Amino acid sequence: PMPPAILTEPDPEVIFDPRVNIELPCLAKGNPAPIYTWTKDGRFYEPSAQNNRVAMGSDSGTLIFTQAQTIDQGWYQCNATNMWGKDEDNELE
Repeated sequence: PMPPAILTEPDPEVIFDPRVNIELPCLAKGNPAPIYTWTKDGRFYEPSAQNNRVAMGSDSGTLIFTQAQTIDQGWYQCNATNMWGKDEDNELE
């Protein structure tokens, strides 16, 4: 058993450009494998509720914005959790 530890996190500041896909990487190790969640501006953020513009990686917590919009700007934080604990990255804008 091992609590999650985030290995890869996004740059502290990301420029949202609607012309390109934007990725906010988040990868953690842990045993059992961690479950990833995100917050935006301090509130739970659900990628699947963003009209198919935002997805989460299948094997990591990486957020992928395919059509970034002004409403996507904000402070994001990745959280990795398993039964042994939790780790979170630094907030980024």
